[in-house]
Amino acid sequence: MHRTLSKKAVVATAIALVVVAITAAAAFAAPVLKPGTTSAPGMSGTCTHCHKYAKTTSSKSTVVSHPYVAKGRHRPGHSLKVWGYIAPKLSNTSETTLTILVQKKVKGSWVTSDTLATTGTVTAKGKFRHKTNYHATLHLPKGDYRLRAQLVYLDSKSIEQTATSQFLRIRIHR
Repeated sequence: MHRTLSKKAVVATAIALVVVAITAAAAFAAPVLKPGTTSAPGMSGTCTHCHKYAKTTSSKSTVVSHPYVAKGRHRPGHSLKVWGYIAPKLSNTSETTLTILVQKKVKGSWVTSDTLATTGTVTAKGKFRHKTNYHATLHLPKGDYRLRAQLVYLDSKSIEQTATSQFLRIRIHR
């Protein structure tokens, strides 16, 4: 009787393993396509069997650099000139708005200051070749700050887009 139970257990285990293996293989198998059907996301082009796959739209996203400032000590009340770039180069700069957002460190936390924020100018000329450049001038009192550039522009389909840069930390000395 002991032998019979172990043979049944072995057969049941083998059947369970086969079922699990078939289920796993079906889950990871590539989709079977028929001519004229589109594929899953991420697949593009046409395979060797004339299947038509959906084309992926690869549009370059607009990148705004963090604001750059000149090296050295920055004094309160003086003009602080910031600049940066926008890539890829924008075709229509008249429809763009660039704002330098300012956060001040107050008692260990960063507080957004709407009164210190300023708008910048977007031009084709500047330090960064083959990119759209931006310039702005700030007047900051003494303290620790984080500066960030935010660009609002119209894309090729005339849809308003927003791109925001990373932070630049700066300290204004006495």
